Amino acid sequence: MTLTRRQAINQFWMLLASSPLLRGQDPEVAQRPVHQPDRIPPVEDLVNSFEYEDVARKLLSRPVYDHIAAGAGSERTLRRNREFFDRITFRPRMLVDVSGLDLTKKLFGEEMFAPILIGPTSNHRRVHPEGELATAAGAAAAKATMIVSHRSSVPAAEIAEKTGQPFWYQVALKQDSNLTRDAIKSAVGSGAKVICLTVGNAYRPVLGRDIHNRYGKASQASSGEVSTKETTPGWPPHPSRLNVQSNPNFSWDVLDQVKEWAGVPVLLKGIMSPDEASEAVSNGVDGIVVSNHGGRVIDGAPATIEILPKIAEEVRGRVPLLVDGGFRRGTDILKGLALGADAVLLGRPVLWGLAGYGAEGVQKLLEMLQSELALGMGLSGQPNLAAIDNTLVKVHRW
Repeated sequence: MTLTRRQAINQFWMLLASSPLLRGQDPEVAQRPVHQPDRIPPVEDLVNSFEYEDVARKLLSRPVYDHIAAGAGSERTLRRNREFFDRITFRPRMLVDVSGLDLTKKLFGEEMFAPILIGPTSNHRRVHPEGELATAAGAAAAKATMIVSHRSSVPAAEIAEKTGQPFWYQVALKQDSNLTRDAIKSAVGSGAKVICLTVGNAYRPVLGRDIHNRYGKASQASSGEVSTKETTPGWPPHPSRLNVQSNPNFSWDVLDQVKEWAGVPVLLKGIMSPDEASEAVSNGVDGIVVSNHGGRVIDGAPATIEILPKIAEEVRGRVPLLVDGGFRRGTDILKGLALGADAVLLGRPVLWGLAGYGAEGVQKLLEMLQSELALGMGLSGQPNLAAIDNTLVKVHRW
């Protein structure tokens, strides 16, 4: 008997439906939804920070996503920030009482729920209409401190007024020192507890993805629109055309001036040299953030987690030492603490949480990393932060 193609397909499905393998399938497994690549899952379904990034990638325009995700040059430093974590393994201790885990950390007179802060990133309204207001609300719900960028899309005073939460403020040196002074005094007047002075980014880096995407002005980026016209000053970027991003004329006298304007602790963010870290301490800085600015300045710099132990050895606990760059899991944070950091700053992951789910996404992301850190401490015999030191980890030179 000759069967038509349609009849053959129908018989195949009838045979498949009568298969004992399918009849015996677990009902729960049978009811699981088919994988849908473009589906935006509820935030409760996400199990790590990389999944938050996957959601953000689907929701944001490609130019906006690429601008946030990009690194400078060939992105070697961007990749190295992540890859170096794989060289670090744990040496856990088992016979330790970890029944009462304590993640609290006191920094500059403020007791924090966990040593995880939101690092400064600019223009949050390009990923969510509520911008930094939603970020601050998520941080408050997760009991985390936020460092507000001087390029925030919402003024620091408004963030402080609407959230009522303590915050830190990041500033870069303007060529007009009066602008720097006014920004610092305004932030402190609004309640900033710490000033974070960024160094090491005097000139705007060339981000290849921005050039390919014709990424334009910040105002266009915030709406998800990218102009194809060459209207942005200094556009397109060119190796022989340097664009100043902050005042390139830095000296230690400037630090004294900033401290005088602030009247609160001042941190230097962007230190990547042990010698310079020691010099900063000698010149009266109140704290250091080890940072290569997310791999967005000089390409070929070491990973922050790579240089952290040498800087910690040089600083010797004289001032608090913070670090950012590539931290995506609670175990990454635990490695940073073991290698000398007092706390860790998060940049891109917070923007991914904000882009996907607003304030709730920021809160859930932070709480997930807090829980992952607690789990790592509990499984490696570290009952509190004071117990964590470099004997917990081994750095492999391969």
